[in-house]
Amino acid sequence: MQQSLSTKRIAFIGVSLALAAAIEVVFMFLPSLPQGGRISLSLIPIFILAYKEGPWVGILGGVIFGLINLMLSGFQLYGVWQSLFLDYLFAFGLAGAAGFIFKMAPENRWVFITGIFVGSFLRFFMHFLSGVLLFGEFAPEGTPAALYSMIYNGSYMLPSALLMMVVGGLFFTRLKSFDY
Repeated sequence: MQQSLSTKRIAFIGVSLALAAAIEVVFMFLPSLPQGGRISLSLIPIFILAYKEGPWVGILGGVIFGLINLMLSGFQLYGVWQSLFLDYLFAFGLAGAAGFIFKMAPENRWVFITGIFVGSFLRFFMHFLSGVLLFGEFAPEGTPAALYSMIYNGSYMLPSALLMMVVGGLFFTRLKSFDY
């Protein structure tokens, strides 16, 4: 059954994106790595969107948030097309794909936490791929680009994922009962 985009649903998507952007701005006060990336909880509203509205809306929300994140980062692109797609559109869009996991058992806190992990891992994989393809030149001499990318992206993605899993787990009971 296909759901229509009611005014309520459009408003919920807009509020989720605005909240994700606001959280990203707050976390911009933390130091970032030289080629971008920082610990952040900004994907929590995208995960909530994917939980409440399903994977396709979550993916769309992730892609839109990727563009918002690009604007907030000052259009910091390395290799315009590759970086735009890998680091922003695909990475954040795939995070919204966590909705496929959430659909398995929407009443289960551990499935929600697992969905956050999977969405974060998919985002990590896109950043990892970007690091191998675009940022290998920044690897210290003798260090394979794949290892450098894994360490570089893992240094902020793993703490972000763990924080989001903890926060998501803590708020899951409220989230389940939330209806708009």
